Amino acid sequence: MIKNRYLVGAAVTILGVGAAVTWYAVPRDGGTRLTYNTAALDRGTVESSVSATGSVQALVTVDISSQLSGQVSEVAADYNSLVHTGDLLARIDAKIFAAKVAQAEADLAVARAAIVARHANLQKAEAVLKQAVQEAGRQLALVKKGAASQTTFENSLTTKSIAEADLAAARAQLIEAEAMANQRTAALNQTRIDLERADIRSPIDGVVIDRSINLGQTVASSLQAPILFRIAHDLSRIQIEAQVDEADIGSIAAGNPVTFTVDAYPEGAFSGRVEQVRLDGKIQQNVVTYTVVVGADNPVKKLLPGMTATVRVVTGRRENVLRAPNAAVRFRPIPKQVTGGNVNAAVAAARRAALLDGLIRIAGMTTEQADKLRAALAEARAANGAGAGGAATSPGNRSGRGAHLDKLLRSILEPAQIATYETRRKADRAGGIRGRSGVLWVLGDDGLLKPVVIRFGLFDASSTEILSESMMAGDAVIIGIRREAGK
Repeated sequence: MIKNRYLVGAAVTILGVGAAVTWYAVPRDGGTRLTYNTAALDRGTVESSVSATGSVQALVTVDISSQLSGQVSEVAADYNSLVHTGDLLARIDAKIFAAKVAQAEADLAVARAAIVARHANLQKAEAVLKQAVQEAGRQLALVKKGAASQTTFENSLTTKSIAEADLAAARAQLIEAEAMANQRTAALNQTRIDLERADIRSPIDGVVIDRSINLGQTVASSLQAPILFRIAHDLSRIQIEAQVDEADIGSIAAGNPVTFTVDAYPEGAFSGRVEQVRLDGKIQQNVVTYTVVVGADNPVKKLLPGMTATVRVVTGRRENVLRAPNAAVRFRPIPKQVTGGNVNAAVAAARRAALLDGLIRIAGMTTEQADKLRAALAEARAANGAGAGGAATSPGNRSGRGAHLDKLLRSILEPAQIATYETRRKADRAGGIRGRSGVLWVLGDDGLLKPVVIRFGLFDASSTEILSESMMAGDAVIIGIRREAGK
């Protein structure tokens, strides 16, 4: 995993930003002088990104197996063979399956003959029943005339009942014979399917990227069928499954542009887009990563499955923005280089001034209102024993300070100003203008350093976007310092 962090040194940063570099030498400490290295802010493009690694894969890869066991009698496809749907890949010896088909056909013929016999029995039973009904009718007429005995009539009724039972049995036997024929038909269809499966065919259009069988080899199909071929579908478009650290995944979304390189072609980069961010996190050595699927065109099929790709996902891009070298963002002075000799106090004072200026600007305060706000904040700091910082700048009191400041603003501002202030603040937050707060150091008139509180936006390997309006292109900021013995 390659993370996007500040990895470029000051010298590389200066070259990457293109800022002018100036050296200032200020005598200090009995002849020792501090030499400041500065760079000018400029305007340009800042492109933030996240880097990761992944493997090139086909969009669709199908593993071809066999549902039958047997000896391979033919292999019709090899590595890199182009195949189409239905093309023969290999054939398993089909003699035993052909014999089963012949046996099933014979069993079906026997079942169909049984149906013919059952139809004949049914017709016979119907004729016998018809004759028995007629005989019972004649006997009934003779009994009424006194020409036949009651016993003869009862015997004819018995014969009729027996004929009815025989007819019902004949019908049941016919149904049984038809069901048996259906069963034999299903068995025949199954044996024919097995015979067809002896020919292993491609289910998709693609290229064979792996073959694991040879002529004469015996395939043993079990609960887990062996993989005989692996086919990649349409390598003119590929995908990369990159593993991204959980710290960086929040800035990645579907549609982000991507550039990537592979070791096989170091001279050029390929482009693509994020197609999916999978939700299933993976834990490896206590590190949580998420799979980001990148899609890319591969028209000349230079990219092959399995290649390792170094991926750079562009998460944000700003053009023609004010930029500072990353070395300036990282720079931190020592106390004796700062006006007043206290770095924390100087930064705290600068943050208060920046906060106050921002409030005055956003709320549209008058000079009188601004003076009231300054006086009230100074009084609050004095009451809390803040002095140069104290409770007024303590992170632990941030919630209380926010409530106090809100109450103070409402006591000073007009209702229309309050509405304007809240609207602009919400718009800043919704639009992402708020940024992250930081400090740049500049050279003061006294030859010492003073902080300027800045809101930073996007950053890349060489520069950071500046969102604040307190600085402009051409302003010099400190990017380094060194001591030299005075002459």
